[in-house]
Amino acid sequence: RTQLVGRVERECCSGDRLLGLCNQITGRLQEAESGFEVAASKFRDGDLLVELATTLADLGELLRQAGRHEDAERRCTEAIAIAGPRGLVPTHAAALATRARVRGDRFSLGEGNLEMARDDAEHAFRLSTLVRRLPWQELQAVEARAELDSIVGEDAGWAGMASRSRAVLIPPGLEPDPPARIEANVDR
Repeated sequence: RTQLVGRVERECCSGDRLLGLCNQITGRLQEAESGFEVAASKFRDGDLLVELATTLADLGELLRQAGRHEDAERRCTEAIAIAGPRGLVPTHAAALATRARVRGDRFSLGEGNLEMARDDAEHAFRLSTLVRRLPWQELQAVEARAELDSIVGEDAGWAGMASRSRAVLIPPGLEPDPPARIEANVDR
């Protein structure tokens, strides 16, 4: 019975997280934040650390998009602190890449440290390529590192790596924004 209750709790919380992701994709950032916060709270209460770390990383990206850099960095740091010691490499790499972007955004605003941002992006890259290849996390890492280079007008080859990775992972001709295309057709 305890296993069943735990599974139901995990699935319900995952629904809140997935709803948050859907809302984020469609630009409803407040609803997305609410979904992530509800899921994180339930995962924290249920001691579901794997799911909590993933949700915190997602929430960090959302808060970065909303321009709430301090909150975003705090969520990513918490996700890293949970994922790193537990060997949750995909989540650890994703949270590091997001924190790199957050720190890059903060640097652009005159309040961040670019070297710490680069360290995060490069650590994410190493995690995603050393033991076993995690192509989507690798893409996140190289895109983050390329963004950091562009902030200071440099090109250390990361943009080219990102472009090649994107070309391998995303098929040519794939619709870049299916919901927008559907909405455009409905409006006709």
